[in-house]
Parts: sequence; structure tokens; C-alpha cells
Amino acid sequence: MNEHINNLKQMKKLDNIHCILDCGSGKTSLTYLIEEYPDSLIDAIVYPCDVRKIDSIKNNVHGNYNLIETDICKSTINKSYDFVLAHLLLGEATKFGNTSEDMIDKLLNIDTKYILILDFKEDDSVNYNYLYKSIKENNFKILDEKEFKKVEEQVFSTFVGKNYKAILIKK
Repeated sequence: MNEHINNLKQMKKLDNIHCILDCGSGKTSLTYLIEEYPDSLIDAIVYPCDVRKIDSIKNNVHGNYNLIETDICKSTINKSYDFVLAHLLLGEATKFGNTSEDMIDKLLNIDTKYILILDFKEDDSVNYNYLYKSIKENNFKILDEKEFKKVEEQVFSTFVGKNYKAILIKK
């Protein structure tokens, strides 16, 4: 089983999930959501013209989802969701000219019951202090929090990914 999907499956399972937003969607997160919540409506957001993710999704993911190209930081999400997944999203914010703080603000302002964030613990572009501060200031509750060791370290230009950090938030 894919290490990412295995990590996601280890987080607290949510009930009564009918409408899902996959922020920064990709093959792995969308596959996980389709498998775990097969009867749910899923909106999968990718950055406009990110052919790396768009092609991967179109060629590898089979199921019912709505693929949306938009910059989360520069657009408003008006739809309500039961669950929002942000899998490796915060660290990618800088790739598209945004900051993780901007992404956190947008993510926490989506009308949803639950948000699951999973990203690299070592990624310095992810401001975890800001995330925890924002969760506290908004009186959100952390339902589950885990760290997962990567099977193999992954070298990026600004850090070496050794661990994932996952946080399930209830709004």
C-alpha cells in the first residue's frame, strides 16, 4: 500500500461525510478519498495549468470527482463541505507564489466541519507555529494528531523529508 494512503488511513475515521474538498489534489489524496468515502461528492482542486497533477489524476484516478483548476489563495471557496483534505498542500504554496500563512488562512476559512492537514514535518516553508496559533485563535479543536516516519528519506532543494505531520481539526 502507498505510504501516504497508509498514513491517511491511520487518522481518525470520520462519519457522515457526504461532500469533500481535496485541496491541492493529486493522484494519492484523491484515490484515498474515493476509496474511503465512495458515496461522497468530491471536488478536487489543483493549481491552474499544473499539468503534473492534472495529467496524473486524469490518467490514474478512476471514480466520481469534479476536477477544478484554481489558486486557493487567490480565489474564494463559497461551497460548504463536510471534510477538507490538505495533503502536502502547505509546502507547495510557495511553488505558486503564495505563503503557507496565506494558505493556512484560506484553508481555515473554508466552510467545513473537518480539515485534515498532512505535510512534511521538516519543511521550513510550512509555518506550524502559525497553524497552531490560528487553530487556537479560532477555537477549533484538534481531534487527532500524528507523526509518521517516511519509509525512505526524500531530498528536496530546501529540506530533507524524514517525517510527515498530520493534524485533524474540527471547526
